[in-house]
Amino acid sequence: MPPDEEKGPPLSGPTFKQNGAPSSAQPNRDPADNPAAVGLLDIIDSGWFNSASGEICRGVPIASTDVVVDVGCGDGGAIKFCANQGADIIFLDIDEEKIKRIETQLQGSARGNVSGIAGTGEQIDLANDTADKVICTEVLEHVDDPQKLMSEMVRIGKPGALYLLTVPHEAGEMMMKDTAPPQYFEKPNHIRIFSESDFRDLVESAGLEIERYEAFGAFWTIFFSIFWPTGSDFAKPHPALVNWSRTWHTILKHEKGPLIKAALERAIPNKQFILARKPTNRS
Repeated sequence: MPPDEEKGPPLSGPTFKQNGAPSSAQPNRDPADNPAAVGLLDIIDSGWFNSASGEICRGVPIASTDVVVDVGCGDGGAIKFCANQGADIIFLDIDEEKIKRIETQLQGSARGNVSGIAGTGEQIDLANDTADKVICTEVLEHVDDPQKLMSEMVRIGKPGALYLLTVPHEAGEMMMKDTAPPQYFEKPNHIRIFSESDFRDLVESAGLEIERYEAFGAFWTIFFSIFWPTGSDFAKPHPALVNWSRTWHTILKHEKGPLIKAALERAIPNKQFILARKPTNRS
């Protein structure tokens, strides 16, 4: 979606798509003091981007025989992970510069085929039954017609294809209403809030079968609640964000860390995730 000049440009902040620290991060910095590094550690701790097993999320390995389509790829964290597993990758974003940048970054390193498409998800320039796995993270809350986007994603998936879908969690969004700038909930940013039932209904009404639902990301709920009011820059975070990162890093390393994290994930999740499958009897 292009920026809406009356409402202001897209807000810049860390997202689920950032699989690693930004290039501006200080190389010799203690990882515990680096929100990007701690955020990545937290995502990995939640079962995502497991390089050892090749699983992009818990129980979903990426194989070299897979064709993976990322709709709304952003900075390309997820699709780069899939490229590292040898999959054929196709990535779509409305920002043509992002597409070119990802293509450049993957030159000479991707083992499978690489294809970038500049365009919107409401009309995807791919044939029916193309993908074994379809990824769409933090996109549906931005689009005018999420049903149309879901329909297109279902069309391009093979029978039996897996869908990895995330949207912001309602609990985290309610906190953002009190802390984020007004344009956070205006185009081209978040124009809708999905409850769990809304999210499930959207996926099931598109004809997909839900295999798993999860809520996670308490680290990011607190992070953003500090990030926006302090006017932080992600490359040079406010001291309060550094302190929060240290605290979360300590929690993750503590013997009771999983218990603490699970309790906070239930109370203030930032993301909700659905793993769904296209029925094999559907064309």
